[in-house]
Amino acid sequence: MLKQDLKLEKDGQLWLRYGFWDYDTVEPVTGRTYPHNAYFDLAAPYDFAQPSMVVVQWKEDGTVGVVYPFEYANTEFTLPSWVPEK
Repeated sequence: MLKQDLKLEKDGQLWLRYGFWDYDTVEPVTGRTYPHNAYFDLAAPYDFAQPSMVVVQWKEDGTVGVVYPFEYANTEFTLPSWVPEK
């Protein structure tokens, strides 16, 4: 997939957006090209491409949830009991 823009909406709102690199698109941080690779949006509000990552936390009680990005979060991050507080 070259130079394509795929938008997924949920309830009429942009939910995910995938952009794809072309042969001549240079990534500014590395100075390299990545033809066919998905473009990840690295800064909020993630309206150029998909979020760069989603952070999920499994909790000690067995529950799991999204903690980041905040607009997708359904739980808050909690420090596990075995990690000492500073």
